Amino acid sequence: MRKSFENLPESVKATIKASAPLAVVIILFILVANFGIPRVAGLRDQVTTAQSLKATLSQKLSVLQSFSQSSASGSVTAAVTALPDANPSAIVVSQLKNLASGGGVNISGIKSGSGSTTSSLSGINTSFQATGPRDAVINYLKNIETIAPITVVSSIRLIENAGVATADVSVVTYWAPNPTVIPSVTQPITDLSASEKQELTQIAGLIQPTVVQSLPSETGVNPAPFGQ
Repeated sequence: MRKSFENLPESVKATIKASAPLAVVIILFILVANFGIPRVAGLRDQVTTAQSLKATLSQKLSVLQSFSQSSASGSVTAAVTALPDANPSAIVVSQLKNLASGGGVNISGIKSGSGSTTSSLSGINTSFQATGPRDAVINYLKNIETIAPITVVSSIRLIENAGVATADVSVVTYWAPNPTVIPSVTQPITDLSASEKQELTQIAGLIQPTVVQSLPSETGVNPAPFGQ
């Protein structure tokens, strides 16, 4: 083959020698087009995704840091108390009694029954009788909506005799299970709307339940365990 090449005319030899670098360039261009460009595009996509994830996580970190340094955690506790994750019948009975004692009203015949239930919200009915001066009973009924958990008056039957008012009252207290699915780590946090912030402020202003914790009794040694 070398002899054949040497026997070619000089003009043909020059053409072949001149086209050899061009062929190499064409081959390299084909390789880059088939393998290099897609890889570069893939790396660019990965960089863009990483930058977006970094921005989302930085935003979440900033929100969580500001949350931990503010009084917002108290609002979370108030919200959980306002809408508990279990039947709050015992809590609402205690709240109704505390509200009555502070308002000069006597309540009796307290009964808790079944309530309404939906896919995400449940309610428990509580009925009772409130007795006292007419103005005190009316103020008491108005103030029921200020207690937590969230409680609304569903029915009232008021009778007044000799200046003493007696009201047969039925209220509904709401509760709902906690969410079972939390947002993805990569999902950005959206700020609360103005109406949501207003609702949270109202919830934080509800009268919170009073939790009474009994102290353990002191232990001692009985000097006469058998009564001797």
